[in-house]
Amino acid sequence: EMTIETSRELDSSRYRLTTTEGATWLQTDGEIAFPPRKGQSLVITPGMLGSFFCHVNKQPAVRCRREN
Repeated sequence: EMTIETSRELDSSRYRLTTTEGATWLQTDGEIAFPPRKGQSLVITPGMLGSFFCHVNKQPAVRCRREN
């Protein structure tokens, strides 16, 4: 579990999330019901074949990938 430091909306359905640890995650699929905000929790779970799922503030998971 990590904490969101910054959240940037790239278009109407994707976000770039940076954690307090310095990791950057890009949402690639799905919809986040409520926009992510600084201080909210971010839980990353591994998927199949090297994919990842992001759970923002206990919302349903969306696909994501790490950028750095």
